[in-house]
Amino acid sequence: MYLLVDAYNVLKFKYQKSHITDQERTSFLSLLNSQKLRKKDKIMVIFDGGDYWRTEEEVGKLTLIFSGAINSADDEIVMLANKYRNCLVVTNDNELKKEVSGHGVILIPVITFLACLRSSKKETSSKLSNSKNSVPLKISTEENYELDQLMLDSKFPNLDYKHAKEVDSLDLVNELIKKL
Repeated sequence: MYLLVDAYNVLKFKYQKSHITDQERTSFLSLLNSQKLRKKDKIMVIFDGGDYWRTEEEVGKLTLIFSGAINSADDEIVMLANKYRNCLVVTNDNELKKEVSGHGVILIPVITFLACLRSSKKETSSKLSNSKNSVPLKISTEENYELDQLMLDSKFPNLDYKHAKEVDSLDLVNELIKKL
C-alpha cells in the first residue's frame, strides 16, 4: 500500500502558518521515517517546488518528491493516485480530494493523520497494552463536532484540534497506518 502525503498541506495545518522552516520540515520527515512499514509498503511525501524539473529522492523509508516548477504537488499526487490506485492520500485540499476520489483512494484528513502519528509515537514510547487504552467507538455517521472533539480528547488528550473542521474514523485510519 502507498501512502501519499500532501506535504505542505500537512505542515501548514500542523504549524498553522504559511511559511515552513527547514527545521519543521526535517522534524516532520523524521517522525514519518520512524513509522514501522511492511516491506511492500511505501510513504511518498510530495512537496511543491524544488528544482525546475521533478525530482525524487529516498530518505530513509520515505520517498520525497519535489514537483518542480512545471507541475504542482497536487498534479503529482493525482498522477501517483492514478498509477497506484487503492492508496491512502493525506490532504485537506478540497480540489485535490475531488480529483483523486474516483481512483479507489482512501482520503485521510490531516487532523486524523496527525492524530494517528501522535498515537503511534505515544504507543511506541509508552508500550501500553491495548486493554489499558480502550476508547469509546462512535458508530453513528451523524456529524456532531462536539462529540467528535470529546472522542478525540479521550483517545488523544494532547492533540490540538481547535482548527479541525473534519474528523473521520480514527480507528479505521489508525489500523491502516499500523499496517503500513
